[in-house]
Amino acid sequence: MGRCLCNKTETKTREKGEESMAIIEIDSSWEEAEKEFERKPIPEGTYPARVAALEQEVAASGAPMLRWQFEIESADPEINGRPMWRRTPLTGKGKFYLVSICKAVGVPWRGRQLDTLDYIGRRCRVVVGIDTLEGGRITNSVRDVLPL
Repeated sequence: MGRCLCNKTETKTREKGEESMAIIEIDSSWEEAEKEFERKPIPEGTYPARVAALEQEVAASGAPMLRWQFEIESADPEINGRPMWRRTPLTGKGKFYLVSICKAVGVPWRGRQLDTLDYIGRRCRVVVGIDTLEGGRITNSVRDVLPL
């Protein structure tokens, strides 16, 4: 769970017209990838987690936001390492969520700048909910981030 399916050291290139295209060896079958895509959501609840990644993105509206990736820490192998995401807008009321999450992971935001590396590996608890997407697919979402 949460591992890259591509083995970048096993790439080969071939020519197609004038473009060079990469052939990538993937260490997973289609069936394994499909199973990963269709995995069942974890039960609603509060779980210990760590910040695995933090990246800046741009919303469809053009507004800047942060995309937090948390990984669940659990003794249950079906749940341990499960990635969960939360986006925080960097404008308007979204700053409230930024302040809240930063405090929850133990690195309060002081304004103006934010070094994403300060947050990677920080531990917290995530409140996980269950959502139904268009088409009926059921997935998890991070409803809140709390201190340990």
